[in-house]
Amino acid sequence: MDKKHFKLIISVFIVLVIIIILTIMLLILNIKESSNNEQPNIGDPGIELDFSNSKIEKVTENAFYYTVRNCINNYLDYLNNNNSIYYIGGEQDLEIQKEMVYNLLNSEYIKKQNINVKNVLNNIKTVNQKQIFIPLQINMLEKQRINKYIAYGIIQTEDNKFLEESYFIIDLDKINKTFSIEPVEQEYTDIDEIKIENNDVPININDSNVYMEQVITNEYMATEYFELYKKLAISNPNIIYNMMDKEYREARFGNLESFLKYVNDNIDEIKNINLKQYLVNNYNDYVEYVGKDQYGNLYIFNEYNDGRNTNIKLDTYTIPTDKFISEYQKASEQEKVQMNIDKFMQMINRHDYRTSYNCISKGFKDNYFNTQEDFENTIKYNFFDYNKFEFSNFEKKGSNIYVCTVKLTDLTEQNQASRNVNFIIKLNENLDFEMSFGM
Repeated sequence: MDKKHFKLIISVFIVLVIIIILTIMLLILNIKESSNNEQPNIGDPGIELDFSNSKIEKVTENAFYYTVRNCINNYLDYLNNNNSIYYIGGEQDLEIQKEMVYNLLNSEYIKKQNINVKNVLNNIKTVNQKQIFIPLQINMLEKQRINKYIAYGIIQTEDNKFLEESYFIIDLDKINKTFSIEPVEQEYTDIDEIKIENNDVPININDSNVYMEQVITNEYMATEYFELYKKLAISNPNIIYNMMDKEYREARFGNLESFLKYVNDNIDEIKNINLKQYLVNNYNDYVEYVGKDQYGNLYIFNEYNDGRNTNIKLDTYTIPTDKFISEYQKASEQEKVQMNIDKFMQMINRHDYRTSYNCISKGFKDNYFNTQEDFENTIKYNFFDYNKFEFSNFEKKGSNIYVCTVKLTDLTEQNQASRNVNFIIKLNENLDFEMSFGM
């Protein structure tokens, strides 16, 4: 074969290869275009919800819970005759209030009560101060578009004065993001007595009724629970007592009467506490929110997953946690002594004289404190209201008996003095200990 024919064959071969490559590329492009025109695979669409057989259930989702609460408080703001939005040039414009209140009322309630913009304030009771609704339970009847809620709780003033128990019915339009409200005028003894129907009727948008779903974060929930304790302890301490874990409240306070006395004795502190730090621990069946106030006092709120059930504890020493027990068992003698003094100082800073008195050895009680009241007076005289403490000298004095010197300073820094206290600790079996102290 001469060179001329060989070059021709090579040229034809190269052309064929290029044609094949171009053909493959076109095929690939066609396949991609075809796949792009198809509906994307979004996975299992899930079970289609059947709202025809929906039933009234307790609200457990915090976003719904606080969104409903916020809607009710918006309504209460509109009922306030002294709301600044009703005043133009220092004079009240009653027509604005009529329109705002009317725009929030449920359409079926309006028809049933023959309410219109002109007579709305003859049917709906207004108030002369800001009021706040604190929900204690909310139930829901869910439909495709509308969620209907029944809310039970208490109404109190801005400065935490209890006014009344109250019920409200609230509709949320999940598409329009609007709501309507119906005050419940009939008296009930339990929220579950209230029966409702949900016709799934849209709620048109007006100038008053748009809502925003509450965004829930760890900080938001820790703050909400802290404020709930503060508000209810001031206005309705009975409710707080019932929200406490039964084992805890009986161990810490003994009975409701003792808790009410504790609240009354510390009411000024409770009014002034602020959340300074928080911690969130997630467990299998509950979430633990731990708050710390400016005095170093702890507040524990356990929110359980099987429903919006929350119990409250005011310390971590009354019932030792598994973590504390584990650390205590592994601790040295000096560390155990310091852990017990730390517990005692938590009690003193909490003004928990009942529990701290039980830590005192029998001999020390017999010599100095005939009663718990004597012990309380001694603590108030020799310690600060809120103590910051540092460990210094540590000595072993005998079998399971130790002396530890602790320097006390005022946690609030209002008093610049310092005091040294010698604690004598006897370590007993398990977590038990006895103590005495000298100034």
